[in-house]
Amino acid sequence: MGHDFSQYAPVGKAEAARMQAAEAARAAAPATSPDVLVVPVASPSPVGPVIGTTGEGPGLHALGGFTQLAPAPVAVPAPVAPKPAPPVFVGGRERSAVFPLDCPLSYDGRLYDAVVMRRPTAREVGAFYDALAEGGFQGFPIFFTPEGDPIPHAVIDALDPDDDDRIMGRLMDFLPRRLRLAAGESDPGSLPPTGAPTAPTSST
Repeated sequence: MGHDFSQYAPVGKAEAARMQAAEAARAAAPATSPDVLVVPVASPSPVGPVIGTTGEGPGLHALGGFTQLAPAPVAVPAPVAPKPAPPVFVGGRERSAVFPLDCPLSYDGRLYDAVVMRRPTAREVGAFYDALAEGGFQGFPIFFTPEGDPIPHAVIDALDPDDDDRIMGRLMDFLPRRLRLAAGESDPGSLPPTGAPTAPTSST
């Protein structure tokens, strides 16, 4: 049988160099399955332009051949200003006086050994007249404990007569004009000036 000696035909130097380069490339390439298609990927590049044209919502950026969402903006709530302290009276006329009781009382599980007489605010006067229209007289809103709690009308009504005289002797000093009418004064202008002696007035 004859042999095909064409494969042993001499080649030129350029062709020999090309064949050697191809053989070296095949040797250096990793083994792959015949079914796997190797696609060259471009080297990572800086963050690309935002994908999309509307400019709304989180943008899509190309990074190193991958697509990722840009961080959504975080809404920062506006700082809330602290509430101011309640208004307080500064100077002016005397607004309160403390009367230690010579004869303390106990009522509804609480001891009452002092009475603080304090001028009411406009809101307290309005609440007094609302309560007066709904349920009748329940005491003036001027009697408080040293801790600031209103003293029940039942306690004021039960005071010892001497304690009652001392406290009610200064009642008009702490009643506003609107409440003086409720106390039985027909003409507020005829009342003695603040601090002047007044006749004892019963709480009943």
